[in-house]
Amino acid sequence: MNGRRSGIATVLGNECGVLLWGLAAALGLSALLLASQVAYDAMRIFGAAYWQGLVTNFANPKAGVFAVSFLPQFVPQGAPVLPTLLAFSVIWAVIDLLWYLPLIWLAGRVRGVLQRRSIQRRMEQISGAVLVGLGLRLAVES
Repeated sequence: MNGRRSGIATVLGNECGVLLWGLAAALGLSALLLASQVAYDAMRIFGAAYWQGLVTNFANPKAGVFAVSFLPQFVPQGAPVLPTLLAFSVIWAVIDLLWYLPLIWLAGRVRGVLQRRSIQRRMEQISGAVLVGLGLRLAVES
């Protein structure tokens, strides 16, 4: 599966992971990652082994730490925590969808152009120059 269909499937899987992390934060389950280095390392290794949508996002301990540390601070005092955090998670997923789906559409539109060998060669030259420039800057600053 390639192209837009693959991109959309990956984004939808990613957003399911966002919602699962939001649920984990709401239920306090992702606090385990903050408390246990072993659990954090297991999730990190699992996430490194498989990079695709839901598994990538849910196996990403940084997403869990973000969900458990960032989202709760915006729950208004006296508001019900579980529904509020779930609402925040849905908002997070919707914002992601509003960002990624147009990018997938755009990538599909320019795919033919980007697959031209001359364009790929030019992009490699530009990215190589940028990396060399960053390396030089780092060397000079050190």
